[in-house]
Amino acid sequence: LESKMATLTTLTALLYCLVSFSIAIQQGVQSDEYDVVVYGATSGGIMAAVAASKLGSKVALLDPGHRIGGMTTGGLGKTDVGNPQVIGGMALQFYKMNGAHYNKSVEYDVEASVALALFEKIIKGTTVTLVQNALVASVQKSGPRLTSLTTVDGRTFLGKTFVDASYEGDLMARSGVSYTYGRESSSQYNESLNGYRDSNEGHEFGVAVNPFAADNKTLLPMVVAPTPNMTVGMADKKVQSYNFRVCVTTNKDNQVPFPKPANYDPAYWELARRYFTIPEIASKANAPCGNVAGYCGGSIPNNKQDLNNGGPISTDFVGGAHNYPDANYSEREQIFQAHKDYMQGFLWFMSNDEALSPALKAKFQSFGLCKDEFVDSDNWPTQMYVREARRMVGDKIFTQNTPSETRTWGNASIGCGSYNFDSHTAERLACASSLECNGVGPKASGAYAWNEGDVETGPGIYDIPIWVLFPKKEEAINLLVGASPSASHIGMSTLRMEPQFMIMGQSVGVISAIYAMNKSDSALIQDVDVDAVHSHLLQQGQLMGAACGIAPPAPPPPIETYMVNGAGMNGVNGNYTTDPSQQRDPGEPFLTKDGDPGAYQIYRIKGKWRIAKSSVAVYYEASGLNQMQPPTTGWVVANGTAPAPTLKRVAIVNSQ
Repeated sequence: LESKMATLTTLTALLYCLVSFSIAIQQGVQSDEYDVVVYGATSGGIMAAVAASKLGSKVALLDPGHRIGGMTTGGLGKTDVGNPQVIGGMALQFYKMNGAHYNKSVEYDVEASVALALFEKIIKGTTVTLVQNALVASVQKSGPRLTSLTTVDGRTFLGKTFVDASYEGDLMARSGVSYTYGRESSSQYNESLNGYRDSNEGHEFGVAVNPFAADNKTLLPMVVAPTPNMTVGMADKKVQSYNFRVCVTTNKDNQVPFPKPANYDPAYWELARRYFTIPEIASKANAPCGNVAGYCGGSIPNNKQDLNNGGPISTDFVGGAHNYPDANYSEREQIFQAHKDYMQGFLWFMSNDEALSPALKAKFQSFGLCKDEFVDSDNWPTQMYVREARRMVGDKIFTQNTPSETRTWGNASIGCGSYNFDSHTAERLACASSLECNGVGPKASGAYAWNEGDVETGPGIYDIPIWVLFPKKEEAINLLVGASPSASHIGMSTLRMEPQFMIMGQSVGVISAIYAMNKSDSALIQDVDVDAVHSHLLQQGQLMGAACGIAPPAPPPPIETYMVNGAGMNGVNGNYTTDPSQQRDPGEPFLTKDGDPGAYQIYRIKGKWRIAKSSVAVYYEASGLNQMQPPTTGWVVANGTAPAPTLKRVAIVNSQ
């Protein structure tokens, strides 16, 4: 009997273990440790996971939702390419795969469903473990080292390296890493485009539209009162506007009518009604994208369009996202729904409001949602366009000035960018007068609405430095941040494009894999071997520096010494040596007498050579054609005592 009881007990225990294991499998409880845990299955997150997997890492890719690919599969079909010559590596491979779908060598514009299928194919070709509906709840750390993350539903993922590839920076924030959101002041990083703006480059009204109700006191919906004492360049916590990038088509066989929101209120659209019924506006129903018609559709394959914001009132829910970056998940769901209600309401208003012209309504009525896209969500994207949320604050910050100050970072580069500093409107102000809104806006004697915050200025082609991915060493030593990098508001406005997210994602994956090979728990990811990273990225086709068309930095001028003789002006004669610290521009020759910046100087300006002193007028001048070496003869008296001097080159070092 005892033997039978023992056997029964053993079987019961075994059955319990099997049931528990089965429940654990069903619930998705993770007991394995991964080399790399990537949070966020955005386009950049997928590239990070795949790149790390290619280098042998065991990778978990956690998708907070149920549709991978971020905005690339979420409706952003008209890709923000910028200069295509900067797109290489896995990003270019993706766009070539997309091109092959249409029998083309490369295609940067995407259909959401095609992009989704391509990303699924890419992941299936690797050992990456994809886990969906995995919202991060908390992060466990040992000092500055992340050890695991736990999801809202209780699953725990252990890792050697962690990557935050989410648009919101949720893993970063829960890891105790410094971050910010909104706009810095223009003075914080010496950025002319940051902070509160006094002029916009697009999406403006151009005409006076009264933003007040009949009592001239009550604000209409869609506008806010100006912040008192707000001046140009001041910081705030406002973020650029979000929207949905909805797929629309004029193909009646592939159309679903624009839905009318359940809470649609015609009174909400009074400001839009006043604007779109102005005769000069109503007559521009077929204005090009970005103009006054409220419609901005970018053509993508198969007779579809990616509907973006265009004009002063359009698909952007201006002012609706200011609380989104730091909101909890429940609050974000409400913000998501508010944006959906706004955009669906806008499309319904433009298609049906009785006050609008027949031509303008006909423009919108010719379109409908794409029937073959987002079929599991009523043909509406499940990804809101979070153009910018949290941004990491690392030891170095990518700012408006970074692309121009250092266009190439050598082996510390991880890829290239080229798209505009592109920031959408932050707020729509109700200006009782121009005085209340710093004198900006249409020339009007009365009240008007004004869109504040738009920035559209090109930085040119630039290298992306590796340090944008690194948190501060004292905060996290095994975390990389690929979609909320260390950048200012303006710096982020060029980095935030999907091709750049893929480029940074690939680089993040390579760095993560290299770091995961390290056996020391005290190793810092910030100290990763940049040469090894650079080598792997080159092998994977990433473009950097000269490969993107970036000219190498000019070599330093040679250090030369000249003897000046025969000048009639006391104190001019003597030895002059190249002084790089006094150069006006890199590579420009500049010589000071006896190494004293306050003494006489030889330099080139406006096509001529001069010998002068900073505190007095020019004394001697020459027209030498050589831009790097001052002439030895040909000097004339410009504003000094005759005779003019002659020069003799007496020494040179560091010659290129």
